[in-house]
Amino acid sequence: MALQDGKVLIGKPEFGCEYNGNVFVFDSEETQKRFLAYPRRYLNSPPKMPKQFRLGVIGPRRSGKKTQAKLLSEKYGWPIINISDILTKVANMQKEWEEHIPSNPESGNVHITGPNFEEFMNGGCINGALLTSVILYNMGIPMMKKPPPPPEPVSGEEEQVEEPPEEVVEEEATPPEPKVPSKPNTASMKSEKIDEEEGDDDEKEEGEEEDDEPEPIVYDDLALDDVVVEVGEDGKPAKIEGFIMVGYPLNEEQANALKD
Repeated sequence: MALQDGKVLIGKPEFGCEYNGNVFVFDSEETQKRFLAYPRRYLNSPPKMPKQFRLGVIGPRRSGKKTQAKLLSEKYGWPIINISDILTKVANMQKEWEEHIPSNPESGNVHITGPNFEEFMNGGCINGALLTSVILYNMGIPMMKKPPPPPEPVSGEEEQVEEPPEEVVEEEATPPEPKVPSKPNTASMKSEKIDEEEGDDDEKEEGEEEDDEPEPIVYDDLALDDVVVEVGEDGKPAKIEGFIMVGYPLNEEQANALKD
């Protein structure tokens, strides 16, 4: 019944009932009574799942995770995202690099950062919640560098009252004595003009050389938790549509990272 309102809720056993050979459970006594009053109204057509519903299919190897994900995708239209395939692709790509490339959305690369990748290659484990930024980036979600926290507000007691500036009395200045212009030295003026033209030519040649070789942009290798979903002009993060993840999340921490 919650699907009628675009919600997915977990039913409670104490609010269960039997109808037409099937058992139904509800999240509250109120919804249970609404169903019992006219059950056929809610069973005439299949439920419509929310477009932004996110589903994780987990289980041991060869338990049918991909098969179930395929059936759900065909019925409800959610795209399938295989986490194992994404991480394998990213790891194989980074193995081929002769030199580590910084992970930074501004450079068009979001992957496992240098220290974490070295640990991963040496048989270590990476916190799955930290890999969320890599997964979302490979899903086509725009990412950005996490903005700094807002400055702490200053309390009223700490504010200092500014004293008014002291008045400065200006003294009347005596006018300067007129100077008699001296006769210009034309020879020195000509030599200065020639030196200026030669200097302009030298600066022009130096400028042309600088334009030919622009300085490369250096990007920071951001930590995985410093990359977040891009925020639009309205101050809200980019919209993430529904999907089916195979083999992820594996714990509550990873599930909460996807919610955020």
